Amino acid sequence: MRLFFLLLYLPFGLIAREFDVVLEIDNRKIAHFESHTVLFEHQFLKDMCDKVIYKGAYPHLLTHRDKVHLEIGREIMNDLGGEEITLHLADGMSIDGIYFDPNLFDECAQSALEKWRAFFALEENQPLQHIFGINIEGESLSELFSLPSNVNLDQPPPVRGVYVCPGAGGMYENSPDIPLMYLCRGMHVVVFNYRGVHRSTGTPSPLSTSMDALLMSHFLRDVLNCEFGELVVQGISMGSAPAAFAASLCEGLHLICDRGFSTLDGLIDRVTPLPLKGIAHSIARRHYPYESLRYLPEIQGRIAFIEGESDHLMAGEAMKNFESLAAIRYPEAEETDLPLLCDRHVFNVVGGHVAPSDGGDEMIWIFDERGQELLTEFLFGTKG
Repeated sequence: MRLFFLLLYLPFGLIAREFDVVLEIDNRKIAHFESHTVLFEHQFLKDMCDKVIYKGAYPHLLTHRDKVHLEIGREIMNDLGGEEITLHLADGMSIDGIYFDPNLFDECAQSALEKWRAFFALEENQPLQHIFGINIEGESLSELFSLPSNVNLDQPPPVRGVYVCPGAGGMYENSPDIPLMYLCRGMHVVVFNYRGVHRSTGTPSPLSTSMDALLMSHFLRDVLNCEFGELVVQGISMGSAPAAFAASLCEGLHLICDRGFSTLDGLIDRVTPLPLKGIAHSIARRHYPYESLRYLPEIQGRIAFIEGESDHLMAGEAMKNFESLAAIRYPEAEETDLPLLCDRHVFNVVGGHVAPSDGGDEMIWIFDERGQELLTEFLFGTKG
């Protein structure tokens, strides 16, 4: 099979591609990244990726199939004190998101609790209780959204802010519980959708999602007037790759690799039918612009690798990421020393990969006491 595809590609020759990107927000240049590394690619594969995968399949991958409850999720976030933001990019596209100030959240919390507890109690809204993980008996916002009591802390962690890179189909409006768990810890939060997803304009691609993740780190740093070392980026599933990309270029930015994969090439073995594996591997190796594992060694901040115990899609990926990183940084280290290296954490937590809000039926780690304890330990910089 591989020989067949190799012979098919050869007549199309090889081309070179360079990487040159300028990041701008509202006509203000914030960064310019240029790579002189020349990548040789088969023209046939490049055309297929550009015209079929990136312009067709890739946007479909990022877009949630059921948008009925997205506006409800957005309204919840506004009631939590969220401020809608739109970042205008140099290419004329825009990124839609919401910024949360914990001080404003404290002012809004009680009225939001009363409104949404009454809303979800209505008989016609009972199906939404499952989607949003609602505990109608909850006496606080965190309890209403089924978050454990230990997300509420007496003092905020040393990191001031977090922004979240969603995964495939995981638009931010799906999950008000994610910003809520950080707001309950006194942290500033930004959630957003990649360009071309829902209200964000443009066409998403692997490269553009990486740039969007990088841009949001600069936005949050500017808003808080702080260093990258006071911020965390959480990348969920496929979002772990653009999150790792951003963390590798922002000195001190901490990373939560939440149920993410190490390499797309490795993931293909689990999700691709046998007849298609040859072409899928070739595309992944030659044309996928980011892999989490490629950027991890460059990250100077702390990293948490989160893996669900019943996450069959990403089984073993967290430890693969961690061991590969440790082997690069400390090639002489013994295996028993790995958990102590690099201030990196591997958290094995309860739950699967796809939450009900993303169209799945599984419990995920954020609703578990131990999962939240591990998150707190990471945010405070203590060992798990």
